[in-house]
Amino acid sequence: GRPRKNSKNSKPSKEEQKAIYLEAKAGLGTDKVVDLKRDPLAIVMKDGMQLEHIKVQTPEICLAAIQQNWEALRYVREQTHDLCLAAIQQDICALCLVKIPSHELRLAAVKKDWRAINLIRNQTLDLCIEAVSQNPAAMHFIALGLRADVRRHMKNFMPSTLVPLPESINVSELEDPITFEPPSYRDWE
Repeated sequence: GRPRKNSKNSKPSKEEQKAIYLEAKAGLGTDKVVDLKRDPLAIVMKDGMQLEHIKVQTPEICLAAIQQNWEALRYVREQTHDLCLAAIQQDICALCLVKIPSHELRLAAVKKDWRAINLIRNQTLDLCIEAVSQNPAAMHFIALGLRADVRRHMKNFMPSTLVPLPESINVSELEDPITFEPPSYRDWE
């Protein structure tokens, strides 16, 4: 437990107040708080968002903070590809916290979840195709200027399931993969 003074009415010293605060913040016993003051890695492993207060950020400390809470990426002063990727692998919303998102990071987010296409400002054809190949509903989030190219690329696939269309269907009659109603399976025979 915490060291206390003998008198019931005496207030804890500033040092004791700080130890009590750190104990509550870290959820640890007071005997471990002293170590936390010297070990930023232990601090961020308990609460990744405490990275904001860590003056000397090493890649190891930053990674531990991100692994504990992907939102700690917002406090990483020097974002590396690996740190950003670790956050994106936890949650695609981490893409919004990346200061300069590379194409590879954006692709990793879309591969993890097609809905990441909605978070990307400068969409590219390969990102859009990846999203639509996972779920045709992604077409709703694709920039208007890219939709025709995505449709051309995906024209040999049935939009609802992305399985190859039977040859009896005239692909040139397909106008919009979002509104296209595939014929019943009986019509395919």
